[in-house]
Amino acid sequence: MIGKKYILGALLACAPLASHAVVTTYTFDSISSIENGESIGLVITGVLVNDTVPTTVAIPRYSSGGYIDRCNSLYTLVLSLPSVYSLTITVDVDPNPPPTFPAINFKGCKVDVKS
Repeated sequence: MIGKKYILGALLACAPLASHAVVTTYTFDSISSIENGESIGLVITGVLVNDTVPTTVAIPRYSSGGYIDRCNSLYTLVLSLPSVYSLTITVDVDPNPPPTFPAINFKGCKVDVKS
C-alpha cells in the first residue's frame, strides 16, 4: 500500500499543470497617462490600436518577469511625440499565481514609428 502511495505521488508531481500563463500584448496608439509608483507599480492608460476607448493596464512594480522601470525612456518618448510613436507592452498573465508572486508579470516593451 505504501508503494502505491509513492507511485501516485510521483505521478501527480509529474503531471502537467492544467493552466498555463498566457502572454498578452497591448499596443497603444496613443497614451494619455503613465503612472509609476512604489505602491501602484506601472499604470498605463491610452487608446489601443484599432480601438476608440481608453484602456488601462496595471503591472505590479516588482513582477517576476522583470523590473518595469527599464522602459522609462520609451515611455517618455511616446508621451513626448504621441503622433509619431506607438508603445507595445507585453505581459504574462498567470491564471493560478503562487501566493508570493503577482498574477501579471512584465515581459517587455517596444516603441514603433507609426506609418
